[in-house]
Amino acid sequence: MLSDGSALKADPKSAENNSTAGAVAIFIALACVVCPWRTCIARCSDEGDVNENNKTSYAERALYFPSDYDRENPLTKKQGDLRVLDIRRAEAEKRGDHAQVAALEQEKVAVAAQSTTAQMGQYASAN
Repeated sequence: MLSDGSALKADPKSAENNSTAGAVAIFIALACVVCPWRTCIARCSDEGDVNENNKTSYAERALYFPSDYDRENPLTKKQGDLRVLDIRRAEAEKRGDHAQVAALEQEKVAVAAQSTTAQMGQYASAN
């Protein structure tokens, strides 16, 4: 009942619109479940967008990343720095640069000896 005492009447046209909208929603939901979206998107995209024949390894590109999650996270900074030093040492060994290999080994020893607390202090002072 409304505040003026009259009863609320159901509009048959709005009920019909609601059932139509419900049927459309169910159809769209079923289409989303049944349709192979990845296949549709793959057919629409250019095949040349991804270079699948590029066999560049992570170690070859890791030194050119502007940042790295492992080196930026204070809790994993030590492991990230040691990993990058190993990659740099391997590159220096390939080139035959024995002086740089020795310098990187010394740097690796210094990083390995550093405590997590000291690393977090450096991170806090840098930021």
